[in-house]
Amino acid sequence: HLWQRDDGVVAYAKKVAEEKALLSSGVSEPFTGFDAAEPARAQDIAWVKAVLPTDVDALAERFKDEASPLRLVFVCSMWITGFDAKSCGVVYLDKPMANHTLMQTIARANRVYPGKEFGLVVDYVGVLRNLQRAFEAYEKERTGKSIDRPVADKAVVLATLEKEVRAVDESCARVGVSLDAVWVVDRVARVKAIEDAVERFARDPKEREVFRGLVSRVDRLYRALGEDARRDVFDDRHAAMTTLSRAMAAVEGTRDFTAILDALDRVVDGVIDADADRPVATVEGFDLTELDLAAIAAVESSKRPATAAMALGSLIRAVARAEATTNPTLLGLQKRVEDALADYAEGARALPGLLSELKSAAEALKAHQARAAREGLTRVQLTDYDAALATLGAKGDDAGVREGMKTALRALAESLPSAMGLDWRATDQGRSRVQVAVRDALASGLKGRVTDGEMERLRELQFQRVYERGG
Repeated sequence: HLWQRDDGVVAYAKKVAEEKALLSSGVSEPFTGFDAAEPARAQDIAWVKAVLPTDVDALAERFKDEASPLRLVFVCSMWITGFDAKSCGVVYLDKPMANHTLMQTIARANRVYPGKEFGLVVDYVGVLRNLQRAFEAYEKERTGKSIDRPVADKAVVLATLEKEVRAVDESCARVGVSLDAVWVVDRVARVKAIEDAVERFARDPKEREVFRGLVSRVDRLYRALGEDARRDVFDDRHAAMTTLSRAMAAVEGTRDFTAILDALDRVVDGVIDADADRPVATVEGFDLTELDLAAIAAVESSKRPATAAMALGSLIRAVARAEATTNPTLLGLQKRVEDALADYAEGARALPGLLSELKSAAEALKAHQARAAREGLTRVQLTDYDAALATLGAKGDDAGVREGMKTALRALAESLPSAMGLDWRATDQGRSRVQVAVRDALASGLKGRVTDGEMERLRELQFQRVYERGG
């Protein structure tokens, strides 16, 4: 069994007849009473049951939460079929498995998740010999055909790794970058070399994507070799290329655009020191009201203009995509940004033309975000507000109606979470609860300000918008 202490995760597996019943009962909240010096107490089944509550579903949610300190669990006959923790990257096997159960268990580590290149299965009991038979049975049932051996010999992996590393070197050479220069001993020289390399790849967006795809494959192969000493010859090159790739991602994910103009060395320095297994931050949710538009004019004259343009393009594209998701009127603006970046990558648009388009888009997006703040609404509420006023026609210009609609939207934001529940769109009861929440919220702000017919149209419109976005 397992539970979590203040200093991390403590796992306890009890191989007794009652173990399965205990494991199916759940896991405790953070618990500090266990004393490793008292093993006899830990063997007391009654005591263990007394201190462990039964909410296994809550435990599962904690394990799925990347922010939770709960990182290791011991399980017996559970969390295999149907359990989906996408961030889980390692599964340890300590009992014989075969066929469907083995396939399902391996799949727990192979879910796609940001920053995860592969799943690792550590086999303590020789389960590998059953893997071929399990794959054959699965593939025969699915397609009626047999498959080749699903697990590659390490010598094959090593040869493939060597081939992919050469491909990375060739990609670097096409833009004038040397990995040997990137991974020099001197820290200052290394930072400068990485800055230079990022700038060179930034000038060729298509080659940059080729490089990052190759590095991803190299990293996957390198890690697959585990602690095999034969991979040591690639240590420095692997470190150099992955650091360079992460530096590019850090530039594209920065929220502080001026830092790319004025302090790129600090950004790169942070990448060198960062945990290589942690995903690089993204610009999702960025508020463009914080962006200094005047800084865009400084891009062309900056020391690394292509790098700055790469950061700016990533920032504006992310914001445009996010805003267009909630406000379809911005889809045209999003397409303009996407087209400008695609043209630049193909060489059909020069840097000045790209910067001009990005600045225009930034101004429009910034004005949209600033208006939401000015109206005292979230940006999702602003799109609902505009849609409602458009539905009311001339009455939408009335100051009382406008304020009433704001009041209604704020009231809906408070009542909607409790009304929705799990998968509310799938049941009549769930949809009815949300319809009531919409009705009451609109009445709180607009009763007496609009006619019954107008109120009915607003109710239908607002419910439809909530339904389409799921909340």
